[in-house]
Amino acid sequence: MSQVVGRSFAPQSIEVGDRMRINDSYAGTGRNFHSDPHRIPLNMMSNAASAGSNGDPDIIGCTPRGSTTSHMFREYYVRNAMLAAVSAGMSFGRGPWLLEHPEYEAIALKAARWHDRYAPYIYSAAIDSHETGYPHTMTPLHIAFPQDEATYNLISRTQQQYQWMLGPSMLAAPLFGNDFETAESRDVYLPAGRWIDYESGTVYEGPTTLEDFPMPRDRIPVFIGGKGVIVGKSADEPDTLDVEVFPVTEGFSEYTYTWIDGSTQSRITSNNAGWDPATLQVHDVTADQAVATEHDATRGSFRFRLTPGHDYELTGGSP
Repeated sequence: MSQVVGRSFAPQSIEVGDRMRINDSYAGTGRNFHSDPHRIPLNMMSNAASAGSNGDPDIIGCTPRGSTTSHMFREYYVRNAMLAAVSAGMSFGRGPWLLEHPEYEAIALKAARWHDRYAPYIYSAAIDSHETGYPHTMTPLHIAFPQDEATYNLISRTQQQYQWMLGPSMLAAPLFGNDFETAESRDVYLPAGRWIDYESGTVYEGPTTLEDFPMPRDRIPVFIGGKGVIVGKSADEPDTLDVEVFPVTEGFSEYTYTWIDGSTQSRITSNNAGWDPATLQVHDVTADQAVATEHDATRGSFRFRLTPGHDYELTGGSP
């Protein structure tokens, strides 16, 4: 059954492959599936390794075997929400208002809004997966970085490092496992290259392991690296798209974004010598004109409006 991935940001859509639904989970007494939550990310990554990378963890709200306002259920709910946010598909089985707690409700809303904002980026990755068979929407790190031996030993009953690449620029590292009720940190492995914490803008050079990295329940568990280019809905005009380029590459790099019609593409080429905001320029190659950019001083990124079918090039950037 083919279903649309990343829909809702335009009236038209195309099919881009199968959506792999990971079945619902239970929380509470009786069928205590929450005591073995490993199966959810493990099954998703196993499917992805077999080219079924459009995972849809249908776990937010799960099936409560007890109170929906208990501490356990609230913690499980928001950890599930963050896992789903960094997956190809995201769905809610029960509304966050059942938690009856403003803080937890706000976390669930944050996760949903983040996923909705970057649905265009995820959708483009799903199209790439459909056309190539490579698991772009969920690439286990040992597939994304096959020469890095450290990526083969991240998952165990003690480590529980569930990490994957979401598209070519996002490394997802959600906190998940049987300690979800109390855990506040995880070891996070970053392969070779430069990585930027999506939330704080902190820059890390890989390969490195961030030991006991803080993972509060409201953190978007994403690091930006790889091609360093993400596409999302504009904050002020949701019907338009912005592209954000992060200073993680050196030398030439190219990212291709595929629009929702499945054929229109925009190429963002990083051909800049550095990332100094005083000298970096963005040029609309198709229209042959300069593009206004917004520099995020915290994360060092450059954001500009994306026009369907137009290609862009970054130049300059030397101090």
